[in-house]
Amino acid sequence: MKYRLLILLLLFIGHTTYSQNLIRNGSFETPSVDYSAIGFYSILSNCFTTAGATPPDSWTINTPDPDRMKNGTIYCLYDNDVAQDGSYYAVLNNTEDIEVTLTTPLIKDCLYQFSCWLNLETLDGTQNNPSRVMFFFYAPDGNTIQSPIISWNLWSYFATPFVALDNSTKFEVANWVTFA
Repeated sequence: MKYRLLILLLLFIGHTTYSQNLIRNGSFETPSVDYSAIGFYSILSNCFTTAGATPPDSWTINTPDPDRMKNGTIYCLYDNDVAQDGSYYAVLNNTEDIEVTLTTPLIKDCLYQFSCWLNLETLDGTQNNPSRVMFFFYAPDGNTIQSPIISWNLWSYFATPFVALDNSTKFEVANWVTFA
């Protein structure tokens, strides 16, 4: 049984003394395409997939196959949500994860603000298992940020301050399924 957690990464990670977005393409807007995609496969209107989808710029898929959804082109059992910002959002299933290199490394012992929008993908109401998202900043002693448990299918804003434990250069997002 698959569990899905939908996330829109309107990621704003910035040092608190000045505002700076450290995540490239945090809302998955580039490149612009005319379709939704499951992993690297575009979704056809008959719910089948075809090769040739373009992944979001700057992001690497570590564990296949997260989905990139585009407003107005969502088929099959997806909730047909509208992105909180822009036209795209990502859906992570079970153990799928993606990563991006930060525009500049975090500075150890500095205070940052992390924020994003989260939403539970219920697959058109067929699955409502709560989930949470894990956010990792890679370095020998990098930070891990855990979202609250998501059990609703409306966009919710999540924000938290954190002090960088190390000079991290990469950022990973992973779905963590929580059973009720």
